[in-house]
Amino acid sequence: MYTALTVSGGTRLEGAVTPQAIIANSLLQLSSEDLEEAINKAVSENPALEMPAPAVCPYCHSTLTHGVCLNCSTTGRNASIRRDDEGWWNEDSRWPARGGSFDDDEEFDPMTILAAETTLSEYLRTQVSALVSGPEREVAEFIIDSLDEKGLLATPVSEIATACDCSESVVERVLRKVQSLDPPGVAARSVQECLLIQLGQMSGDTADLDLATRIVRDHWDALTKLSLDSIARQAHASEKDIRQAIGFIGRNLNPFPANAD
Repeated sequence: MYTALTVSGGTRLEGAVTPQAIIANSLLQLSSEDLEEAINKAVSENPALEMPAPAVCPYCHSTLTHGVCLNCSTTGRNASIRRDDEGWWNEDSRWPARGGSFDDDEEFDPMTILAAETTLSEYLRTQVSALVSGPEREVAEFIIDSLDEKGLLATPVSEIATACDCSESVVERVLRKVQSLDPPGVAARSVQECLLIQLGQMSGDTADLDLATRIVRDHWDALTKLSLDSIARQAHASEKDIRQAIGFIGRNLNPFPANAD
């Protein structure tokens, strides 16, 4: 048995593991270079697609990777990490020192420290405590305890309702609260739902975000096959825009919330 979720637009999300989901997992784990190679291969195998000349950096003339010159600039959350007397920090996070000092030349990964300080289960419980109380707390804790090693929920809603002696509507309501927690996409019942949750939590009204949402929501099978011409035709978008949106998906979304970096 499995549970299906209907989202806006009538799309039905299946919780069963499918070959397409496995392909999507592999696709979204690709590095920027490997993703670019996969797209280039799809273009070369379909003469109807056209590959525009690559954009180059105006300073060093290196080929840009998704609009970024890897030779001239550094990007990402770890690029701007700094340290003070209280620990390590960047613009949106802080990792407190744990009673010891660090040498200036010590190699340090703050995310490793963060992971060592708390488990995903503990982290989720801390967040959800402000959102639920009474019987809902038991349901929320059951959901959290049922997550797999990837941070996804494979236990059907009906089984959770039976175990917690409540209605499925209560489970659905609590599940939505758990799915609103950090890391984005946690407790999703499929990779597709996981990505849609993350897209829904992103701010801004950009063309990439809008097209990426449409691709994941409405053209999932074609995405898992990297069928650019099929997506472009069905989405009424250019191949260039589709490639850009797929790059946006690969750079910004994580199919495995528990492995967030």
